Amino acid sequence: VQDEMEAVAEHDLARFDRAFFGHIGHVVTNATRAGWLGLTDGRLTRPPVRGPVARLFGQLSRMSAAFAVVSDTAMATLGGTLKRRERISGRLADALAWMYLAAAALKQFVDDGQPRRDLAFVQCGCVQALHEIQTALDAVLDNLPSRLAAWGLRWIVFPLGARYRPPRDTLGAAVARGLLEDRDARLALTDDIY
Repeated sequence: VQDEMEAVAEHDLARFDRAFFGHIGHVVTNATRAGWLGLTDGRLTRPPVRGPVARLFGQLSRMSAAFAVVSDTAMATLGGTLKRRERISGRLADALAWMYLAAAALKQFVDDGQPRRDLAFVQCGCVQALHEIQTALDAVLDNLPSRLAAWGLRWIVFPLGARYRPPRDTLGAAVARGLLEDRDARLALTDDIY
C-alpha cells in the first residue's frame, strides 16, 4: 500500500500497476491458502517439527491464513472507517492476540525439547486459543456491513463450519493433575514468576 501511494504521488502509473496487481495477487493467494487450509483443517502445511504438536502448528497456520483474509477484507470493505468500528477492530485484535499466545506456547514447548510432562499444558492452551480465534473471526464476519463479502468469506474461511471447540474436561483435568502432582512441571511453569 505504501508503494502504491508513493506511485500515485509521483504520477508513476507503471509503478502503481505493479504494486496494485502485486497486492491483488497477494490477497488472492491468501484467500486460496485459507480455503484449502480450511477444507483440510491445516493438514496441507508442513509443520516445523514432528511430534505431538505438529498438528497444532497446522491448525494455527490455518487460523493465521483465515485472519489474513478476514482482516484484508475488513480493511478493503471498511477502509478508514475500520478504526471507528471498534468492535470489529477489537475482535481482529483478539484473534491476533490469541494467535500470538498459541505461537508462544508452541515455541516454548519446542524450545524446551517437547517434554511429555508439558504436553497437556500446550494442548490445552492451543485448543483454547484456536477456539477463541475462530470465535473472534466468526464475530467479525457476523458484523461486517458488507453482507456479500461476509457470506463469501465464510465459505472460504469456514468451509466446513466453525469446528474448534474449547478444551474438553478430560484435558482440563490432565492440566490440573499436572499442576498438583508434578512438582517439576509446576516449577518449570513458574520459573520466571516472582
